[in-house]
Amino acid sequence: MAELPYRAFCVAVRKDALVKMHGLEADNPYDLALAQGVEAVHAWIEGHGGGVATWVAEARGKREDRDLASTWRHIHAFGPAAYLGETLEFVPGSDNVAGIQLADLIGYPVARRVLNPESPHRAFDVIEPHLRNGLASRSWVELP
Repeated sequence: MAELPYRAFCVAVRKDALVKMHGLEADNPYDLALAQGVEAVHAWIEGHGGGVATWVAEARGKREDRDLASTWRHIHAFGPAAYLGETLEFVPGSDNVAGIQLADLIGYPVARRVLNPESPHRAFDVIEPHLRNGLASRSWVELP
């Protein structure tokens, strides 16, 4: 993990804080995370010469996939022109797609760091240089 060439964009949504702030009217945390993630990836792409991203998501179920695809379409319908031409593909976890496996390996250490920022996390230390811009202090986006 330390030597692989990758850049990871992580969005952490504290569901407890989101509900505490907005109650039952809170936005769907997965929708918030997707919107923030798309924005972060596009800012990075633009900062590195531009281009179009291809997105792959692990299939979670018909309803969940339909909801995520709906949010995806909304983000791209009302987002900047840079989003045009992008695709979103759902793949089953059983396909063992390397990028999805990598995301699974990154997600847990980031979640542990968000939930317990003062605790040492060796796995997080390994992946931290690969997060977004490799910022040492805060290299992920945390939403309430």
